[in-house]
Amino acid sequence: MAAGLAAELEKNVEGAQVTIERGPKQSELAVLVDGEQIFSRLEQMRYPEPRELIAACRARS
Repeated sequence: MAAGLAAELEKNVEGAQVTIERGPKQSELAVLVDGEQIFSRLEQMRYPEPRELIAACRARS
């Protein structure tokens, strides 16, 4: 899941450099841009859609 999202972000967001790190909980998936969290699977109780992450990253540019 995380690798696929990383690939989509690198493909669709200019200059994106994605790093995947294992969190303390197996079900944890957080997306940070420049150190700021833009998505948390534990908070949202769902997995993110690639298009929403792409839009959030572009909005920060």
